[in-house]
Amino acid sequence: KAISVSVKKKVQIKSKWDSIRIENALARIKGNSSKIAKSDIKKAGKYPVITQEAEKLISGYSNNENVITDLPLIVFGDHSCTFKYVDFQFLRGADGTQLMKPHESLNAKYFFYVLQSVEITNKDKYERHFKYLKDAYIPVPPKTVQEKIIAEIEAVEQKEKVGREKVDKLKENKTVVITKYLANTNSMKKIGEIADFKRGPFGGSLKKEIFVRSGYKIYEQQHAIKNDFNIGRYYIDEKKYNEMIGFALKPNDIIMSCSGTIGKVAIFPNDAEKGIINQALLRFRANKECVTSQYLKVLIENITEKFEENSHGTSLKNVASVKTLKELKVYVPSIPEQKKIVDEINQLETEIAQIENELSTMDKQKEQILKKHLE
Repeated sequence: KAISVSVKKKVQIKSKWDSIRIENALARIKGNSSKIAKSDIKKAGKYPVITQEAEKLISGYSNNENVITDLPLIVFGDHSCTFKYVDFQFLRGADGTQLMKPHESLNAKYFFYVLQSVEITNKDKYERHFKYLKDAYIPVPPKTVQEKIIAEIEAVEQKEKVGREKVDKLKENKTVVITKYLANTNSMKKIGEIADFKRGPFGGSLKKEIFVRSGYKIYEQQHAIKNDFNIGRYYIDEKKYNEMIGFALKPNDIIMSCSGTIGKVAIFPNDAEKGIINQALLRFRANKECVTSQYLKVLIENITEKFEENSHGTSLKNVASVKTLKELKVYVPSIPEQKKIVDEINQLETEIAQIENELSTMDKQKEQILKKHLE
């Protein structure tokens, strides 16, 4: 049956099984659990544990393994109403830490997993506040079905764990490769010798009143940060573009974010719309006689800390002056050697991207497991 629940905003949970109101699905464990400190909550894999000292505060309750399969749910709340502890969010009962036991018809792990399907449209820091969830209902299938759901989701989480470990190892290998090459002190050149620099125009040059619906695109920090040149909505006409032609981008130019978020780099593709950079970007144009754009990108990405060391400003970081950056020295081997280095790094990045793409589907897989057993 479909259950329409009104919480902060309307939420729908569909299930063929009977359901229980979340407020009625939890009961506080008696005892002085409000005195349990954050330090008493430890991590055991995905689930929390509590110390023996904290356990003594809970009258009439004892447990040897201290894992969530046997413990009631640990609920941590503080005066800021945040619910993040260990590595996931949960319900808050009241200020301080409390232990709450699920209804006898619910497996604690199942309760955790199914709760994630309760969508709260209010996305501020109070989104998991008890008052937004207490009126929602969750399905209560037989314990055997709950156990199947747990087993299948845990299998997905195990794949996720293995995948993340592989990604970490590949990223470590990538760092080793880059460090090995860039630490070479032979064939050193100043960046100003291998690339032309251009900082975007002063902000006053691109006021919103001159923008048009179509024409020549204004490229911003988001294009470098997201490495996506299809996004963006600001354009200038041909006359303004010709006035600012010195800030125009050509295929294989490199753009770098240089205000606030420093060092995000992307290569301008051949099929991108013609346009210019704004004040928050720095453009690099490789000297093709001594460096490829792909190798120059690797260099820029991996000397960002040098840019920031020379940055100025307080709360908002900014990249150092072009004059200063041009003096930075980097390893510039022969073009064939550059291509070899780039190929090695690209291979690692491709493997990382493939695994991360698989990891991005894990939440959907968990959702499908719940739907399979509950709808």
